Amino acid sequence: MLQPDEARARIVGEWVAKAERDLRLAEHLVADLPEFDDEAAFHAQQAAEKYLKALLVQQAVEFPKTHDIADLLELVATVSDALAQSLEDAEALTAHAVGPRYPRGSVEVDAERAAEALALAQRVRDAVVAALAPEPPAE
Repeated sequence: MLQPDEARARIVGEWVAKAERDLRLAEHLVADLPEFDDEAAFHAQQAAEKYLKALLVQQAVEFPKTHDIADLLELVATVSDALAQSLEDAEALTAHAVGPRYPRGSVEVDAERAAEALALAQRVRDAVVAALAPEPPAE
C-alpha cells in the first residue's frame, strides 16, 4: 500500500508527464507545422496549466477545475509568492485555453503568437520543475 507521500508523488508525476506531452507537442507544432499555430498555443497553455497543477498537488493545495492560469497562480502564491509573481506574464496563456479551438475564437493566433505561448509554457515548466526538485540534504 502506498503511503500518502508516495501517492502524492505519483500523482505529481502523472501531472508532469501529461504536461511534458503537451509541451513536446507544442514544440513540434511550432518548429515543424506552422499551419497549426492555434493548436500549438492551445497545447502550450495546457502544458503550463498542468505544470502548475502538479506543483499545487505537491504542496497539497486544492484547486478547482479551471483553465485560468491567473486563478492557478493565485493558489501558487499561497505557497510561493515569488514564484507566482515570476510567472505572472503566463496569465496570457489563458486566452489559448478554449477560444482558439473553435471557429471565431477570441484570439487570432499566428506563428509569432504561438512561439510566444510556447516560450511562456517553457518558462512555467522550468520554474515548476525547479520548485518540485527535492531539497539537497543539509551537510
